[in-house]
Amino acid sequence: MIVDTICYKKVKKEEFVKKFFLIFAAGFIIPAAVHASSYHFEVFLAYNQTAMTDYNKNIADLNNMYTMYGINAQFQKLDHALLTEVSWVADLNSLNSGDWGFYLRAGRLNLIDDKSRINWEGVTAYETISSDYSVDYTCAGMRKYFGFLYAGADCGAYFNWGNNSDDTLYLSSDGINYDKYEYKTTWNTFLIGFNLEAGIDYWLTDSFGIAARAGYRIVKGKVTVDLGPAYNDQMVDENVDYSGIYIGAGVMIALQQERKKSGPVSGW
Repeated sequence: MIVDTICYKKVKKEEFVKKFFLIFAAGFIIPAAVHASSYHFEVFLAYNQTAMTDYNKNIADLNNMYTMYGINAQFQKLDHALLTEVSWVADLNSLNSGDWGFYLRAGRLNLIDDKSRINWEGVTAYETISSDYSVDYTCAGMRKYFGFLYAGADCGAYFNWGNNSDDTLYLSSDGINYDKYEYKTTWNTFLIGFNLEAGIDYWLTDSFGIAARAGYRIVKGKVTVDLGPAYNDQMVDENVDYSGIYIGAGVMIALQQERKKSGPVSGW
């Protein structure tokens, strides 16, 4: 029954994603394409702080607990991530309200811990922990330009149907041959998030430019974690929080030669 419920929720979420972007297509994407005087693409990298308040508090508590017992615990917090992103931007500077831009973006917030480790008894026993809280996302938003500067906001979906955490214990009686014991949890992520940002564009030619931006991301909620066979596939809720400051830089590529002549454009 629990599995059926989880599968049903997953289907409902996938249906919501489809409806969400159909609404955006009808209400924003098509009008933006019609009114756009030009458009361009962007590719960039960014550093992203991640709150993950509950997770990081648990990590700190675990490190302190093991230290009290003289055990060398090196659990890693998930407090920052690498952001990779591609965007399509339609410039709406033909509107009477001034220079505006509509954009679609797709990217990945890479939030992975593959360094956590506990050294129990030298080389005779040790434990490794790896977690993947990464999420893909796709958003739509608007921004207002002030010369080569801009301020904007967007909303979108953050999702991953394959998050996991793997806790592996290695035991040895002779320090050479090890027995491996693995405990794995899995979960799916689907959240709605918002971004507020400001940036700067600089076009080097009519078709190529560089840009930088900084902003704040608001993305948090609950996920349902499957504890795996060791706990009879019990389901428990866990709070996740990807909110935080981000800052990055990238390049802009325009496919229309009239772009630079038409006025300021958006950055990301």
